[in-house]
Amino acid sequence: MWYVMNKQNGKKLRLFEINVILPLFEYMISYKQKEVDENFDSYLEQIKNQNIIELNKIKKTNQKLYCIRKREQLLTSENKKIDLLIYICKRKYNKKKFLDSVDKLLRLDEIRLRYQYYCYLQQKRELKSKKRCIDDFKSKNDGISLEWQVIFCDFYYKKFFTNEKIWSMIGEKKLTRDEFHDNFRNDNNIYVCPYCDLNYNHDVGILEIEHFLPKSKYPFLAMNPLNLYSACVTCNKPSKGKGDKVIRPITMPYYEDIGRKMNFFIDITEKKISIKGKNLKIENYIHLLQLQERYSSKGNYEHIQRKIKSFYQTLKDSKDKKIIDNIDEFQKYIEEVTKPKECTCYFILSDFFKNNRGELQ
Repeated sequence: MWYVMNKQNGKKLRLFEINVILPLFEYMISYKQKEVDENFDSYLEQIKNQNIIELNKIKKTNQKLYCIRKREQLLTSENKKIDLLIYICKRKYNKKKFLDSVDKLLRLDEIRLRYQYYCYLQQKRELKSKKRCIDDFKSKNDGISLEWQVIFCDFYYKKFFTNEKIWSMIGEKKLTRDEFHDNFRNDNNIYVCPYCDLNYNHDVGILEIEHFLPKSKYPFLAMNPLNLYSACVTCNKPSKGKGDKVIRPITMPYYEDIGRKMNFFIDITEKKISIKGKNLKIENYIHLLQLQERYSSKGNYEHIQRKIKSFYQTLKDSKDKKIIDNIDEFQKYIEEVTKPKECTCYFILSDFFKNNRGELQ
């Protein structure tokens, strides 16, 4: 519901991409181009040794020409990435070997491997583009090998995400899941779930790192900061929230303030809350997160009713402040009382008080 950003986590995950994800794709394609007979990790060792020989020659020349120094920096940086890939190739997760998945992918021909690299880059671009949104993801997973799911979901996301050694080799402190939630909260100054606005996010124990586009269906987006949210457990549950469902066309909180494009209606007789979206993408968002059912559940309905009763007298008492007649002042006062991003249910309370402003006059 709330428009959010993921800047701090995004910076770290971008470093992971630069040092791990992109080099792996590029060295695998290079391996296929050169039709190497040796194993992939041996191929990496060979490139590293060639770079070391060239670096030693550069040091012996003792020249300080800009182009030579630049080449030295490039080779040093490349060897750091190779060292990291060699380390990663030796990792295991749940009896799966990282190198085994790489070897299976290297059985593909070069064109297909390049196509899958293109898919990764294209999905990244399209997710970043608010114009195209998520509508264009219908066929982008066609032809993507299942081994990429093992690499991106099992190794990158589950094993490497918080791996201290890997982050140390990148030159950063490890990114813990608790730190991810703290960074997300601080980036947005938000203390409620950005998906539903029903639950708080103070306690990391009730939060999950949630993939808006499920990693089981879009493995290439498993480490993309624009696809990762700090959300409440309920929003991530298949029975109560979105689970692994995908609905199109749709929008997401990294694109806009979705809650401001919803209309909330409270039926006191039926003890039911209705939510209507102002366009199809918003309607699909409501359906995906099962917001209609969740807002109308007995516990949430009673909680909202108690908040309304509590604030109602306060708003009535505001008559002598002469703010009810001025719509702008009235909206400011609603925000003071309902505390957006700090207290839950801001959007529904704001809608209710604006719609019932006449009763207070």
